[in-house]
Amino acid sequence: MSAKNQSALRDKRRALVSKWYLFGKTQLEIVTILRRSGIKSAQTTVSDDLKAIRAEWVKDSQEKFATRLGEELAKIDHLEHMAVMEFMRSMEPAEGETTTTKRALRAPPKVNGNGKNGKVAGVASEPTLATISEEIQKWKKGRVADPRFMERIAWCIEMRCRLVGLLKPEQHQQNVFVMPPTFWDDLAGGGDPEPDAVKSRIDQTIRERLEDKK
Repeated sequence: MSAKNQSALRDKRRALVSKWYLFGKTQLEIVTILRRSGIKSAQTTVSDDLKAIRAEWVKDSQEKFATRLGEELAKIDHLEHMAVMEFMRSMEPAEGETTTTKRALRAPPKVNGNGKNGKVAGVASEPTLATISEEIQKWKKGRVADPRFMERIAWCIEMRCRLVGLLKPEQHQQNVFVMPPTFWDDLAGGGDPEPDAVKSRIDQTIRERLEDKK
């Protein structure tokens, strides 16, 4: 058999081994399934395949983790960049302009002759409000930097340090006790104990562990 065919057969075999391993089959059961599929294999071959498969799973998970880590760090970098820009913009002086307009009432001329536009001769129309002058003043006003953007920048720095492992996760002091295997072995060796007896044994073990921690 050529090297190419051997490689193809190995890949096919490992695909089946991986599938049935995830279904909870033992190595001997997988050997039987392979033989039924026309693939002659020994238990040692299946064992070696599982070692290679597990190594591939670890490598794949590490690569995916590194990729995801890079993506999340890039998002944090972008968020930090935007926060810095907005923080700097919040310190820039506010600019605007104020328009001052001067107006005055202007009396219209009297109507001459016998009247025009339906108005009686010699009677003036209503006065109008006319603009005399208009002045525009530009102004600048200093502003205090917005602290919310600084908080976001600090958050980005903290999260980046946590993701790359520079900061340890917060540790909460909790009394979590894991019973040693000998505890359950001794308990099982005594037959079927009553629930109250089991609770009493557990409480006693916890008290002893608490005393050891003092």
